[in-house]
Amino acid sequence: MTSTFKQRFLEMTGKEVPLDYFLYTCFEAEKMLAGTEKRLGGPDKVDSRNTDPSLMEGLSATNEASWERAVGTLYDWHCAREQALLDRAPVDIEKLCAVADEFVAFHADLRHLYHAVTGEGLPVFTEEDDLAPVWIAVTNVLDEKSPSAAGLFKKFFAWAYNSWEPQVFEVGSRPPVGRYSPPPRLRTGGPGGRPEREDRPRRDDRPEHSDRPAPRAEHTDRPQRDDRPHRDDRPRRDDRPRQHDDERSMQQEKEALAEVEKALAKLENDPSTEFVDLPPTNSYQRRKQHHEINERGFKTQSVGEGHDRAVRVTRDKGK
Repeated sequence: MTSTFKQRFLEMTGKEVPLDYFLYTCFEAEKMLAGTEKRLGGPDKVDSRNTDPSLMEGLSATNEASWERAVGTLYDWHCAREQALLDRAPVDIEKLCAVADEFVAFHADLRHLYHAVTGEGLPVFTEEDDLAPVWIAVTNVLDEKSPSAAGLFKKFFAWAYNSWEPQVFEVGSRPPVGRYSPPPRLRTGGPGGRPEREDRPRRDDRPEHSDRPAPRAEHTDRPQRDDRPHRDDRPRRDDRPRQHDDERSMQQEKEALAEVEKALAKLENDPSTEFVDLPPTNSYQRRKQHHEINERGFKTQSVGEGHDRAVRVTRDKGK
């Protein structure tokens, strides 16, 4: 019997994900990226962030042409890391995480770049004609390079950088948590609401039940509460070892990079080999592989779908 989650996954395959689903995924990716930066010591320590200072050369807050050049260069850098951004098919549930993770990293770099140039945060984004130069450059680049995902990306910027907030929210129009969610409302009184505190029956006004069962007999062989270990003496959750996940991640990274070394050695020693496909792995390890291979002067692209998605290594044209 197919589970509800699997059935929903199969129904959404090949179809563009709903807007609230996409925004919620971006919110989760933002939290993970911020946690990684905090753990490693800054954005320059994270390989998914491009903090190259040369991007700021010739930039001006009001010069649209300079922003189009810088944003285009920055977006190309992220597209080289995740080919799913360039896919012409809709953003479905299978490639949602890969697209959202890389788009959130691009958004973080864009925010950092604008602040480095102007000393301010990104301006208001409206889906009208009066966009700031930086947003005009962003929309032009997205429309050209990622036409299938550009609509979702623009909606993200509209929610994140729009000063207008509607007072009435439609069901499904916004994600469930995070800064994109509506403020909580406590409903009291009226049809469907909780009764006012004065109208609720008090404990003293509740009817007494004489037919309640008698309390259980006390077991004298149980340890007294005073004999139990004090709360401060019990092992805390924070004191428990947390090395298992870190060791597993490090082992996976070591194996992924070892496959990179094998592929590069094969391409270097065998001129007849046009490309080498690495074993499938998760999106995080594929990013590590993309970065390492590109640093060594070779080209990469992602091939396959779902759990079979992997990195393909090819020679540079100059090699």
